[in-house]
Amino acid sequence: MNNKNILIAILIFCVGSLWARPPESPGISVIDGATGAAGNSPMISAIFNTDTNKLVLEMGGVSYYDTPVFDKDEQLTNFFCGGLLRVGQCRFSLSLSSLNAFDLYSESNIGASFGVTAARILHFGVGGNYLIFQSEGDYIWGTDAEISCGLGNKIIMGVISYSLRNIADDEYNPVIQEMRAVIRAKENRFGYQAAALKIDDYNSRITTELIYGISLLQNLTFGVVFVPKPFVIKFGLLVGVKNTRSSAAFSLHNALGLSKYLALQYLQ
Repeated sequence: MNNKNILIAILIFCVGSLWARPPESPGISVIDGATGAAGNSPMISAIFNTDTNKLVLEMGGVSYYDTPVFDKDEQLTNFFCGGLLRVGQCRFSLSLSSLNAFDLYSESNIGASFGVTAARILHFGVGGNYLIFQSEGDYIWGTDAEISCGLGNKIIMGVISYSLRNIADDEYNPVIQEMRAVIRAKENRFGYQAAALKIDDYNSRITTELIYGISLLQNLTFGVVFVPKPFVIKFGLLVGVKNTRSSAAFSLHNALGLSKYLALQYLQ
């Protein structure tokens, strides 16, 4: 595929979701807790994308909390798209997502990240997001920056990240700091495993996730995630056919109900 075709494919994937409008992260992270344990995704930080694919394009959507708590005409949805490009040991990603909450609130996110690997076991990454919030005609802008470092090879990998979010508003201007630690193992005879620990100073709480996945067949992978508090269980399937990979996942919240996720990837 030449550069012109790559550019056209990226534009199609990006423009395809711009007019669409979900509180979990989109991308493969709906299955594996944003650890990258299940493979490449431009919706998570490029530091985790250590596979050898030169190009990854992804688009999809999430429908949140389909329970009687909400009216059937009210929807909480998120549509997203992104691209990941690998050049040598460097990875670049660009992503777009659009959240719509019951036509009362919307949030757009433009994100980019960079990851590089040195000596096969040292990983460094930076990322940033530009956020646009809209509620009742009012707009609020914000930024999010992250720096990460990791150690490991194809067997096991650990990453520590620090992120800072600032919402630019005179009346409501929290600066939210977050530390995240992720340890994940690549596929082995028991499948793949990962654990994530997140400390959020704004909510003053620690969140943990446990991830397990297994390849059922050569091109079929099953993944499951447990979040102890609030209790959430996520499970999904990943199906690969030649250069494409599709995934479907479901997330069950103990109080809010079921969320549904679909995505399509092109890999080169």
